[in-house]
Amino acid sequence: MGWKLSKTKMTILIIAGWDANNHPNRINTKATQAEADVILTTLADNGVTEAFSVTDPGVDMKYIVVDPKTNTITVDTTAQKKDIASNTARTELQRLENQVTNRRIRDAINDTENPKAWMATQESLIKVQREIIKSR
Repeated sequence: MGWKLSKTKMTILIIAGWDANNHPNRINTKATQAEADVILTTLADNGVTEAFSVTDPGVDMKYIVVDPKTNTITVDTTAQKKDIASNTARTELQRLENQVTNRRIRDAINDTENPKAWMATQESLIKVQREIIKSR
């Protein structure tokens, strides 16, 4: 029994406009370059001569930066990584805060060895996650 390699289907991204920060704000996607070329021709016939196509990088448009001089794009991976870290921190913060229940507080108070240790640890972990979110 052999393995079959699957071909990744690439999408073509058509960019027909961008905002003051060079983020795309007029886009379209097509399955093939031929389909994209038809759209680009239609746009050019209607006066939108700055439109161009690229292979879709598969990221949120807010991370794409257009270079209108070279008709290329770059992906702002720094912003993307910050958002991922912030989202991860928010999820972890919620998980940690959900652990601070009345029962856990009661158990921590009734702990004869170190009644405040668990709560102090939780508060410390929560503070770290809040700092990560705040830095974003």
